[in-house]
Amino acid sequence: MLKKNSGASLIDLGDGVLCLEFHSKMNAIGGDIIQMARNGIDLLEKGGYEGMVVGNQGENFCVGANLMLMLLEAQEGNWDDLNAVVKAFQQMCMSLRYSAKPVVVSPFALTLGGGCEVSMHGDAVHSAAEVYCGLVEVGVGLLPAGGVPRRFTSATSQDARRRRPVPVPAQSV
Repeated sequence: MLKKNSGASLIDLGDGVLCLEFHSKMNAIGGDIIQMARNGIDLLEKGGYEGMVVGNQGENFCVGANLMLMLLEAQEGNWDDLNAVVKAFQQMCMSLRYSAKPVVVSPFALTLGGGCEVSMHGDAVHSAAEVYCGLVEVGVGLLPAGGVPRRFTSATSQDARRRRPVPVPAQSV
């Protein structure tokens, strides 16, 4: 084990592979996981490792962000703190996506909200045979905060450029 905090660990798996392992309550994403992901990307890009796996041995991969914490921050009017957490999560997802070295995400069981977003930002996903994955934020009136709307827009616009236009039949009068 290279580093550990209350929510995540960085583990040397050997063969130049680093593992970011979640172990917070229900593997909910909070500041501790975000910080450890930053540490992992830093180690990865400094040249000591060839790639990183994001995974864990928990009951679920990740149930998303700690929405109760976000609700409490909003009720208290701590908008700057809430904005900082959202920005840090976005930066974490973008660092996984644009890392100079490959990041493989291994979701399983419940992979909700932020867990789904982490999965979507890896270079590759090696999921379990049974995974329940979804962006549940919409159900509570929120937009996904980790950059998924940008990823959807990018993917669909690239797909649209690859497709040939379909001719529209002439209308008879």
